[in-house]
Amino acid sequence: MGNALKFTTKGHVIVTLSVKQDSFFASVKDTGIGIAEEHRAHIFEPFQQAESSTSRTYAGTGLGLTIVSSYVELLGGKLKLDSALGQGTCVSFSVPNYTEFSTSRSSDLPLNGYQIVVTTPDPLERYVTTTTLQALGAACRVANYEGNFTDSPPLGTSDGSGDSSVQLSVAYRKKADSEDLTTKILRPKELTPSALIDSIDEPRLRSAQLNKPIDQVNFEFEQIMIVDDVETNRFLLKMQVEHMSAEILLAENGDVALTLFREKMPNLILMDCQMPIMDGYLATKLIRDFESQMGLKPCYIIALTASALESDHQKCLDCGMNASLTKPFSHDALNKALASACIQPAESTRTKPQVDNFPELESDTLNQVIKISGKNFSSLLALYLSDSRETISKLSNENGLVNSEISKLGHKLKSASLSIGFPRIAELAAEIERDPENVQHARLDLITSYLDTIEERFG
Repeated sequence: MGNALKFTTKGHVIVTLSVKQDSFFASVKDTGIGIAEEHRAHIFEPFQQAESSTSRTYAGTGLGLTIVSSYVELLGGKLKLDSALGQGTCVSFSVPNYTEFSTSRSSDLPLNGYQIVVTTPDPLERYVTTTTLQALGAACRVANYEGNFTDSPPLGTSDGSGDSSVQLSVAYRKKADSEDLTTKILRPKELTPSALIDSIDEPRLRSAQLNKPIDQVNFEFEQIMIVDDVETNRFLLKMQVEHMSAEILLAENGDVALTLFREKMPNLILMDCQMPIMDGYLATKLIRDFESQMGLKPCYIIALTASALESDHQKCLDCGMNASLTKPFSHDALNKALASACIQPAESTRTKPQVDNFPELESDTLNQVIKISGKNFSSLLALYLSDSRETISKLSNENGLVNSEISKLGHKLKSASLSIGFPRIAELAAEIERDPENVQHARLDLITSYLDTIEERFG
């Protein structure tokens, strides 16, 4: 990949990955300077480049392909090189797959059931968009500007301008060249898998064919902002409320939230209380000051806190929040809070909220998360495990960390674990948060063991 980017000044670089029952295949294909035939035989030798002028022009040691080739051979495969001078290079390999492998059912794919017609003048964007949509489960057809259709577009060469837009005609469980279609116009930067899913997989396209989630209440907000420093929490909250608004804003701390609020002015904010850089209390005070200065109607702010103490909930109200929820909260509790946001004027809700006792988590929270996230649970779990392991890694190498930083890492892990429904990890993380001077490696090893067990059970 590094060589492809380095030696390609115009055109494209395409990375292809595929997994079969018994093998794993990868290739990197570019439209770069290419390699002359007389230099290909030596290209895998240490400290070799195509020619000395290449080394001087592009720099590098000439070890990259040698190392890759060695790794591939250790894994039981062989690196293959196809290249033409002035046209480009393709490096590929296939290695045996020794892991257990099960093919995803098409019904589990995020865009299963969608019928999409792809229209764009750029052949490369046409190919990338179509193959990505098909991999995500959509049934695709490609239309050129002469009105002809094909199901599998050939890989062409981009004109290099990067200015072509892609038009998607989208339907759910009906022919995509019929009437009553939803049309999407996407720029090249919006053609990633996650961006395509976000753009296409809208509840309003599916509402006529699918049952609504259990206990889902139909609230509508122009914009909702989610403020939380833990990415897992933001991901989960977004899935819970994305059907309620045309736009969901995400902020990782109060400072980002304040900037977004001044620009977008959402009418509902779900605000975490403890965050780095700027916490939720100060962010709320500054938002209220801005509303007052600009003569705006106050937005409804719901505090999200890991504390069940009445004094902490009162602190949320005192700084200007309208209500509070104790993490982890049930879907019903969230719906009740949102109902208050819809029914009561924001300025008249400065009343003391009902505070439940700190919940003893069993499996209810996890089951609720699985029900809410549905087919996205595996992505949510992968995000939680990755983020948690990164936190454990930082705590394991605590040299240079001050107590406040260790405590914040413990709080971050506790918050994410409570939200997703893993109480034992949350308890251990809370001990780190309370006593940052006594981070025991045995405790970290135990958390790691729990994470491994979770991955084995759900992964």
